Amino acid sequence: MGQQQILFLLLGVCVLGVSISVGLVGQQRESDPANEGIVLAELGRIASRAQEYYQSPIQSGGGEGSFLHLTATPDGIRKLIVNPSSLYADYFLQRTNTSRYLRITAVGFSPGRNPSLPLCLEMTVWPESTAVVVLN
Repeated sequence: MGQQQILFLLLGVCVLGVSISVGLVGQQRESDPANEGIVLAELGRIASRAQEYYQSPIQSGGGEGSFLHLTATPDGIRKLIVNPSSLYADYFLQRTNTSRYLRITAVGFSPGRNPSLPLCLEMTVWPESTAVVVLN
């Protein structure tokens, strides 16, 4: 059990490190880089929690190898974070109809690449990795 906890901790640190480095790269190119970097880091933290959920047994409130119970309802996102809204963005889970991956969308409160639309990022979470797409 102790080795599993260490593995989860290392996985979370790796996901956070990748999120921060992607945020720093994005920060150099974007018109409002600070907000996008912060939202990306917050997405990374939520993704890390989702991966922990995936690995945890049902008895301890986890998914036991599945993302299916993380629904697109407010209860689904609250299994990962207490408040799905921060100073920088609102966070939503998207229904994927599969247990193998999860999509988290962040809709920012500042403009994105198109200044007439809000910042919007989507992170796909798999048990061992993540990928980010900037929608705006």
